[in-house]
Amino acid sequence: MRRFLVLVIGILSLYVYSGCVVNDGFAVSFESESLPPLPINHPDLPSESPKSLGQEGVQTVGSRFYIRSFLEVIFSDPNSAVNNNKMIDILDAYLGSEFEDGGTSNKKANFDYIHIFGGSCDYYSEAGSAKACANNRSNIYLKNNVASTSSREAVRVRMCVDLTNEDVLVNAALSKVGLLNSDSRTQQNIKLVYSLFYPGEEMSSELTSNFLELITLMSQASETPLTQWRMILFTLCRSPDWQIY
Repeated sequence: MRRFLVLVIGILSLYVYSGCVVNDGFAVSFESESLPPLPINHPDLPSESPKSLGQEGVQTVGSRFYIRSFLEVIFSDPNSAVNNNKMIDILDAYLGSEFEDGGTSNKKANFDYIHIFGGSCDYYSEAGSAKACANNRSNIYLKNNVASTSSREAVRVRMCVDLTNEDVLVNAALSKVGLLNSDSRTQQNIKLVYSLFYPGEEMSSELTSNFLELITLMSQASETPLTQWRMILFTLCRSPDWQIY
């Protein structure tokens, strides 16, 4: 049973019920602290106390490369290079890039957070004069798999907000399971979206009930179908367990 998801849905339900809506009806709350970006040649950060992901002991989670590939499968749009560029720019802003210049727009990849996600940079592909490896050789020796921390989770949640705030990326994710944003938020359709983040795993009856309750509350608040799907995708994206592999 994914208690984290149940808790998040309960909290989000209260926000919708109370009429607290932002960003085109997308209610969001952060428990995270403000995280100003570090200079690229900043020394390694001290280790933090690991954050449990709902199981006994410390959970080791996937590196920035794992997180990137996982989210690309969900939010990529094979029919639109423009939409893909939006996704790439968001991922580059939080996870860096395995390429020298990052995405395909004028934005440069940001390597400030790669310490908390894990995954060393490639000295040869990122050896430009202003790239992570050239300015901080310690980035070459980062661990590939690290324990989750509060800082990592705060940044990851922001990344989920940015991804799900893009309508085209919400539509791209829904299309992966044969849905449109106009499709009903039925139990069966919600299970299809759940399978994007937890493939092959059965959604619990408690979680199903909480999602349906959330949809009812959002419908009563006159939220659009797109916004309702956005909230479902955001809730699943911010849940931590899909990082464990």
